[in-house]
Amino acid sequence: MGLNINALRSGIKKPLGMDDTDTELTNDDIDLYLNRSLWEVDNKFPFKEKEKTVTFPLIEGIRNYSVPVPYEAVKTLAVIGQYDELSHPLRYMEVFEYNSLYDTSEFARGQPTGYTRENNFIRFYPTPDYEYTIVLKRLILLDDLSDTNSEANIPRVWHEIIMFGGLWRALIDYGDIARANHIKNHQIALINSTVPVQAKEEGQDKFAGVEVLRSDYDGAQWWKR
Repeated sequence: MGLNINALRSGIKKPLGMDDTDTELTNDDIDLYLNRSLWEVDNKFPFKEKEKTVTFPLIEGIRNYSVPVPYEAVKTLAVIGQYDELSHPLRYMEVFEYNSLYDTSEFARGQPTGYTRENNFIRFYPTPDYEYTIVLKRLILLDDLSDTNSEANIPRVWHEIIMFGGLWRALIDYGDIARANHIKNHQIALINSTVPVQAKEEGQDKFAGVEVLRSDYDGAQWWKR
């Protein structure tokens, strides 16, 4: 069990000399500090919990498909072959390359070999000639902390790190720069002593190693068109 939203809020209030009866900071104010800390951690570190895989069908003659939500980035795309039923990785294509090769002719259709991204759409090349299955691996954004999502869905060792990031932001707003700097340094020390999940999963692999984190750390619904 990790630190839930109530424990995280207490970790902000107590160092500021507040208790549950104080109204100077509302829960919404404190949650914003905590979520700003979560957003930073979410952006800078590759948590396994952010990796999601989904499959979806392609429709013959349709090249554009919406990206599932929530998402942060598309990692890989693969198509299941019509005859061999094997997974074939798709090559990312720059938009200018895609546009130069795209052909509206029915004879130009086939099993996709590449894709490009525009806005919230994935465009496949060539346009499918069959109802293929696509396997998409993507990164999602972590859900904000709140009363209804009371615990961050990442390893619990990071919950304290999120709390210190929220406290650091609160102390800056209160003008206590010296304590803010002290808390920030403590947060950095915790981050740099945390063993990434990837290193644990590598186990006995002869190439296994510990990732060294930077010391300068700052703190599907599918439809066609």
